Amino acid sequence: MKDISREETLRIFKKILEEQADYDLAQLDDEKLIELICTGCPFYDKDKERLECGAFRILTSILKSGKLRSDDLKKMIG
Repeated sequence: MKDISREETLRIFKKILEEQADYDLAQLDDEKLIELICTGCPFYDKDKERLECGAFRILTSILKSGKLRSDDLKKMIG
């Protein structure tokens, strides 16, 4: 597990969200979703087997539904 604060997790998420601003979140492929959601997670290790945690599954389902847009996420995380 990485030693990473909640604030750092949100900073990383926001940075990647900005980098993917041109994409429709509902259309992101698995690689982009993993990059967006998992990169700032203290439990994520890209060199190990990729197991989906519950948070990833839930957020992926919400994003793929199209009901949560990039602008919504930006407002939520400030």
